[in-house]
Amino acid sequence: MSTYDISFDEVVEKIITETEKSKTYILKLIEEKMSDFKGLISQDAAALIVAKEEEVDISSVVKPIKTRETLTVSELFEGMKSVNLVLRVLHIYPMKEFTKKEKKGKGKLVKAVLADSAVLADSTGVISACLWNQHAEFGTLLTKGDVLMMKGAYTRMDQKMHLELHAGNSTVLEANPLDVNIPKKISAPEIKIEMLSEGSEEIPYFSFIAQIMKIVTFKKTEDSSFASMMVADNTGAAVLRVYNCGEIKEGEFIRVPVAYKKSNREGDKRVIITSLADIEKVGTIPFKPSLEKVEELQKLQDYTRKYIRDIQKGDYVEIRGTLVEVFEPRVFENEDSDQNLVMSGYVDDGTDVVMNVFFGTKAASLLSKDLEWLFNADEEKIKSVIRSVRGKEVLVKGKVQLNNYSKKLEVIVASVEEANPITELQILAAATSQSAE
Repeated sequence: MSTYDISFDEVVEKIITETEKSKTYILKLIEEKMSDFKGLISQDAAALIVAKEEEVDISSVVKPIKTRETLTVSELFEGMKSVNLVLRVLHIYPMKEFTKKEKKGKGKLVKAVLADSAVLADSTGVISACLWNQHAEFGTLLTKGDVLMMKGAYTRMDQKMHLELHAGNSTVLEANPLDVNIPKKISAPEIKIEMLSEGSEEIPYFSFIAQIMKIVTFKKTEDSSFASMMVADNTGAAVLRVYNCGEIKEGEFIRVPVAYKKSNREGDKRVIITSLADIEKVGTIPFKPSLEKVEELQKLQDYTRKYIRDIQKGDYVEIRGTLVEVFEPRVFENEDSDQNLVMSGYVDDGTDVVMNVFFGTKAASLLSKDLEWLFNADEEKIKSVIRSVRGKEVLVKGKVQLNNYSKKLEVIVASVEEANPITELQILAAATSQSAE
């Protein structure tokens, strides 16, 4: 297996020759690309990305310099073929089946997140992999922590210009090969939260240190746990979602070795991070968190009691009303390729009516069932449960957004519960007392 000598000057000259653009302009594009990636890629890597975006074939100026059995993630670039790697599995997404456009028949795909221990300043050491067709079934058998040997893979850029590994027809995969070992402790380059600004998609995987400011949700079963928390460093604050995190406490400093930023829905200005590795406790206090940024995030998280007639796009609201209609759930795949479901229903509070959208566990909470039951129950059982919740008084918290299709406001539900008459009377009494004053 060859590694490659990439001459920056030759790549630049090749781009200039093919595009007929000035050297000053090309160098500016490269500098801007390095800035976009927050300094996490080298000048050589930035030049290769610019060449790709300018549709310039640079294979003639990329030369093999040495031969060995396997490469590391840090040595990969777009367009490589027949590469061999040994990587550790961080995450496996469920298998997707699709209809092939150019050829008849069905296709299969399993996406995985893989890593090695060679984390350099200009490389994450973490990469996504696409296991196609005959390899997809094999991918479903992999679990977090497995070692995966890939022989004959190839590389390409995804839609966000992030490098991906692909297992094609000639690729050979082997799980947990004998006499092959890579460290279990994997880490991506460390960043500050402020680098994950709204709309920032340049950094695919990263690590960071933060303090737990508030635990919003913590759920634990015999097999797993899930936590959603507000975290902050000295530059910013974010929502962190962690699976199988163990016991955590507010005020603790933690290190997240590998994570990625989730794509936000329109109008959502929060930074939302999902961890792909076990979080680590940090004993010393490395910094003072930015309380100003925490307060800004808290305002985006808080819910204000409003009448439906008064809600506006972007509001985080709490609504009490009657569930006048509920529609049957629809199963779909989310952005992480995981199976999920969504259902919707109208809530009427006497001032107006608004559509509420319940995803996953929120739909399950509304129907007092778990997700597994909803995925497996037949149509008649689901219809029966839906009939039982129509007409109930509910308390809904969520974010108001504009439906792109209907052009009407709707509430994306964060939590739903049956309204408590005693609590509602207390709220009404408090509001009446304030009005009298």
